[in-house]
Amino acid sequence: MKDLAASAAKASPPVGANVWLWLAGHDINWWVAAATIFYIGLQSFYLIRNKGRKGAAE
Repeated sequence: MKDLAASAAKASPPVGANVWLWLAGHDINWWVAAATIFYIGLQSFYLIRNKGRKGAAE
């Protein structure tokens, strides 16, 4: 288990740099689209979990 943790610690700077470059390469329209898809997914999850009821007080 220590080997896995050591490997993850050694790999984190290049992985983090690649993620940062990927995030910085997208414009605001991409972020708005991603946030909208996430919000719709969250609403869908909530409605499926509560069997279609909108209000929690029932």
